[in-house]
Amino acid sequence: MIIIQKIEEMTNNYSDARNSVGKFLLENKRALDKYSMQEIADITYTSRSTLVRVAKLLGFTGWNEFIAEYKDEVHYLDTHKNNVDVNVPFISTDDYIQIAGQVNAVKKESCMETLELLNKKVIEKSMEIIKRSKRICLFGVSVNVLLGQLFQHKMLQIGRSIEVINQSEMKYQAYSLKEGDCAIIISYSGNDENRLPTSLMKILKENKVDIISITSMGDNLLRNESDCVFTIASREKIYSKISSFASESSILFILDIIYSYYFLLEYDKNMKYKLDISKKIETHRYSTSKYIMEEGLK
Repeated sequence: MIIIQKIEEMTNNYSDARNSVGKFLLENKRALDKYSMQEIADITYTSRSTLVRVAKLLGFTGWNEFIAEYKDEVHYLDTHKNNVDVNVPFISTDDYIQIAGQVNAVKKESCMETLELLNKKVIEKSMEIIKRSKRICLFGVSVNVLLGQLFQHKMLQIGRSIEVINQSEMKYQAYSLKEGDCAIIISYSGNDENRLPTSLMKILKENKVDIISITSMGDNLLRNESDCVFTIASREKIYSKISSFASESSILFILDIIYSYYFLLEYDKNMKYKLDISKKIETHRYSTSKYIMEEGLK
């Protein structure tokens, strides 16, 4: 979870001094150089010690470290702006062509940002883990389960079994994993140690399970405790949005990249397996279109 999302979450969850400090930080994020620590304390009717506590709540050692990191993040987001608001890509007066174009733009920009955030060492490490793992279990909630099932289907087509774990069985399955197994955890925020799937981290670490996580940029529990981390394009707000167009596109893109690189490890073997198994299983598929008709079939 990036810093601005942590501040939004704090502001939504509290109605005390943390709320007033959070609102100030969100409303004045591009003007923080104008204010001293004491001035911010005065404006928010708090104190310097309260500001330090807020910084620590957000995961920093002190106020100065927090402000420096926050300003750097705001600068990064401003210099990598999307052309469309990922949270509200269309309004009530837009026609269907405008809506289609805006949603398309959000998805394309999300994939481009995800590509920029890719790290070669992370990809290589994930391939090492997946290749040597006896069992691979994928943990996620809500729509992330559906995205995981798409990944599961693709991997199964080249003979690699992935278990997408039902939410009611997550803790049982986490305990069943051992050294030599792999857990793939998908969580946008990646930060709540009391909620699934992030709450599984302690179990998995104790069992010496390799962990590949897919989570938002910035500091969070998943990022700190995983063996390998893929970064989701992270401009969406946690609550205030029409839908999760951007994050879903980013997650699916990451899973497709993992699949593609795994396919590449034994390209000829995987291609042969996929074609052979498809011919045996998908015998009912047929089209009269010359563009998608398989050669040799009429």
